Formats: sequence, structure tokens, C-alpha cells
Amino acid sequence: MNYSRTRNHPSPRQGDGRSSDPGASKALVALVDTLSSHSRGEALSRGMDAANDDDRAAATLDVELVEAELTDGTQISLDANVIDLVLDSYLDDRGRLVPVPVQKAAVPVNGLSDDDAKRLARTRQINDMRSRAWADNTLRAYGSGVRAWRSWCADENVPALPLDPVHVVNHILDLVFVRNGADYLKDDEGNYVTSVVASTVEIRLSALNKLAEFVGLPRPGDNLGVLEVIRGLRRTLGTAPTKRRAALDFALLTRCLEATTGATFAGARLRAAVLLRARTGASVGQLAGLEWADVELSSEVAVISLPPRRKGGQVQRVEVRKHRNKRLCLIEALSQLRRIAPELGPVICRRDGTELSRQAVHLSLSEVCRPAGGFGALARANDRVLASVLESAPTPTALETARDRALLLTGFYTARRRSELEALNWRDLIDHGRDGWEVKIRRSKTDQTGQGHTNWLPQEDEDNPLLCPARAMREYRRLLAKTIGREPSHAEPVFVPLTSGGAVRRARGDRLKRLTADAISDVVTRRAAAAGLVSPAGSGGFGGHSLRAGFVTEALRDGKLSIPEVQEVTGHKSADILLGYSREVNAAKRNGSRRLMEAVRDSRKPT
Repeated sequence: MNYSRTRNHPSPRQGDGRSSDPGASKALVALVDTLSSHSRGEALSRGMDAANDDDRAAATLDVELVEAELTDGTQISLDANVIDLVLDSYLDDRGRLVPVPVQKAAVPVNGLSDDDAKRLARTRQINDMRSRAWADNTLRAYGSGVRAWRSWCADENVPALPLDPVHVVNHILDLVFVRNGADYLKDDEGNYVTSVVASTVEIRLSALNKLAEFVGLPRPGDNLGVLEVIRGLRRTLGTAPTKRRAALDFALLTRCLEATTGATFAGARLRAAVLLRARTGASVGQLAGLEWADVELSSEVAVISLPPRRKGGQVQRVEVRKHRNKRLCLIEALSQLRRIAPELGPVICRRDGTELSRQAVHLSLSEVCRPAGGFGALARANDRVLASVLESAPTPTALETARDRALLLTGFYTARRRSELEALNWRDLIDHGRDGWEVKIRRSKTDQTGQGHTNWLPQEDEDNPLLCPARAMREYRRLLAKTIGREPSHAEPVFVPLTSGGAVRRARGDRLKRLTADAISDVVTRRAAAAGLVSPAGSGGFGGHSLRAGFVTEALRDGKLSIPEVQEVTGHKSADILLGYSREVNAAKRNGSRRLMEAVRDSRKPT
């Protein structure tokens, strides 16, 4: 097969806005051919008759007209086996769409002359370099789109190659809209039900365009009819970003860091519930009905106003003094829970602040209270029994705690993407003592050529190890070396996965495995949930990108850093995205409506 890799770039013709290139001319010819069997009068007559008597014929004519306009007249017919062979050649075993046919193995070829052997070696090297022209993630995204296209073509019994614009448009419509039999589903207001956002459509079309480029076929995205459909879909779906990851600003990050020390929401809630039962004798119903408004805390005493045990009963007011053992102190337990509580409503509540039922409270306490003889016996338990009850609750290992704290602080202060955190090796980190850690980012989403970027993990001058990224990294490295019995090598990853028992997962040759980007996102999600954080409505929740977004949000809020200073850390090539962040985070205090209100107020003041 000798596919031409030449792309035709349409040049609009004056007056009609259509392309004057040969492909578009053939599309017009196809349109004329469709109508050639009808004289002008016959076509008009048939259209009028169809409107009144034969809707099916009119619909058929509509389909013919649309498909003729989309078809560029240059489509070739390929055997199904050839199509499979071509697609298999451009999809590698890692799921990527690659720019050259996959070489199964660079086996030596005997009997070649020196010149031919040199040409073969150069050809293989050229193909290898062409395969490296795109980022792996980009090629994987293209590969995913091509596999979805191939599957759709098989279901529709149409050829996947060449990329017929009619089939491409139908594929995209089926991607966007929900099928309801032969038609598309509508909601109660008559609007079509959609299943993806506009960016998904553009990614899918980009994948098919890239397949056409690699194979040497016309790009479907250069077809004017396809472009009009895409513009219509953009207007239908809207292009505003949806479900952006919620930002972990400094206050929320601090709560996550507290969660790494055992100050998890679930753990703090359990400890408070156990001590409330032990120190006040509160029933399950009283624990479920207790509100923060009923709790008065001071450094020496807690005054608890327990709700009545039954309807018409009396409020039970209980005073509990400070305990010398902080672990067994109700004042400490309630203070810790209040600091990370999502809302100041029910004391014993879910992570989103909603109340727990009596049954849920009882279930959460029944298992942990077993060493004390059950929930009923907990009210008579002594300090030794209470200590055993609280110690029986599961806690993270020291290495997991140190790793997660170092990960959260590194992700925040370097504002790096999760893939860049995944790629960090120990050779990329240099400890400069009181000046903090130098972090070398060797390659990033916007730096595919490996120019490199330097970030810093500063050392907190105040004695606050919880919030100090430099100390957190040192402590993590110390515990990692202690756990594996040696110092990690320069080529080994910084962040590593752990087993449920706290052991480090290893690859062949005793090398440390790498914590994946998805696992990094899971750490952030889990720690945010443990801290009782609830993501804002309409966001995509907390994940790996929340740390980068949190740095930008905190830096631009009230102008703590200038946009160039933020760019220096984040590596943003354009300031446009950061300007959008700045407007968003400062909108409540810096908006035209507020400024007008303040100006009107100032104008009314007596001079």
C-alpha cells in the first residue's frame, strides 16, 4: 500500500465559505450526482409530495444529501484483513497509537551488504526517534480513542479504514448522546441527554486525526462538514471546565497533615465517643443527639449538656475535669474532634457533617468496646481498660504516616503534577540543610524535551515539624532507610508503595517499586476524607491535582505572591490560567459589584 501522507489544508472560496481543494470539489460532485436522477421540477415535486404523503422518502433524501456533503469523494475501499493488519501495526502492546508500524523485534538480518545494514540500522533508529516525538500519556490517549473507534466500527459493521467522515460523525454522535433505540434520548424538557463533555469529543477527534496522519490517509478533522458538527457540539455541550479538582489550600492541607498524625476524623470521632460514654455515662441516643452547642470546653473542664434520655425528660448536665493522661482526656478528645469537624452541628456525625443514627453509633462502638465487656460495661471501665479499648483501634504505620506527610507537603510546595511526583528519584533531591531541599523536575507535561525545572522544599524556621516540608522529607527518608535496611539508591523512586502491614513493595533485584500517579491521588483522597473534608459542590473532589491547585489558590489569594512568582514554581508557560485562578479566588472581595457599593458608600460620606 502506498498511502500519501500529504494533508490537504482547505482554503475557503470567496462568497460561499466552502473549500476549493479537489476533495471538496468531489464532495460537490457527489452532491450533484445524488440529485442527478431528479430534474429540478421532479425534485421539487417529490419534496412536496413527501412532505404530504411520503415522509420516509423525504427522510431518505435528507440522509443522502448529508452523507454526500460529508463524503470527500476520495475514499478508497480496503479489505477487512488489511484494515486489521494496519491497525494492529500502529497499536503497540502498551495500548499506544504509535507513528510507525510496531517493530516486534530488531532482529539481525544476515546476508546484507554493509550499506544495506547501515540503512536498516538508520531506519530503525529513525522509527525509534519518531516514536519518542510524543509523550507516552498522549500516545496512550490516542490509542484509547482508536480502540474505541475500532470497536464501534465492528458493532456498526462498517470499515474502520479509511476514516470515512460520515462514519466518524456518527461515531462522535453516539459518543456524545445517549441512544434510545433508533433515536437519541431526550429529557423531560426536550433536550438531548449527553454523556460526555466537549473536551472528550475533541480528544476523540484528535485521536482519529492522528491515526490518519500516521497511516497516511485524509484527516477527518479537515472535513468542513465534520468541523461544523464539532462546532455544533461545542455550542451544545459548552466548553467551561467541569469537575475541576477541589483545591487543598493551606488551611485544608493542615487538616490533612493532622490526619496523618492519627488526628483522623474517624479516629477522633471514635475516641471522643468512647470517652463520652466512659466519663458521662451517655446512652447511644444521647451520643447521637449531642450537638456542639451543648459542649463547653475550657483548658481544665468540659461541661456537657446531654439531651434527655426519653421524651419529656431532663437535660443532664455533666462536668468532666482534665485527665493527666492526654490519651484518656475527654477535653483533649473533644478539642481535637472540634478542630477537624466538618460543621459545628452533631458531635458524633459523618464526614460530611450529617447526623449518625442511633444504630450507626452503636455499630461503630460495639466492636471496639469488646475488650471492656461491651458498650454497657464501658461506663464502668477504669483507665487501664479504656487505654486497651483505644489502642485496639487500627492506626497507620510510622513509615506510612511519614510518607504521606512528605508527599502532601512536597506536592503542595513544589506545585507539581502527580505524574511528576511519581517520576521523582532520590538523585533528584538534594538536602541543603537549613535552606531546605532542592527538587529537580527533569521532565514535565510542558517540558517534554527535558530542559528541567528546579523547585524547593523550604525549612520552616519556627519549631513546627508538622508543617515543615524539609523536616518531613528527612524523617521519611530516615524511616524508609530503617525499614529497608539500607539507604535508597539514587536511581530508586522517592515515593514507594507499602503493604497493608507497612512493608515496602519491591521489584526484581530488590529495587523499590514506584508509587503510581493513581496511588498518589488515592493518598490525597484518603487523607482528605480522614480529615473530614467535604469537597465543594460541582467539583471533582480531592485528588492528586488538589495540591497543585491548592498552592496556586493560596499564593494568589489576597496577592501573597505575584503571578510571575507563581509561574516560577508551577512552570505555567502562560499567565492566562493563573489570571483566571486569581480572579476566582479573589472574586468575593474584588468584584465590580463590591467596588461599586463601596464607591457609592464613600460618595455619601460627608466631606
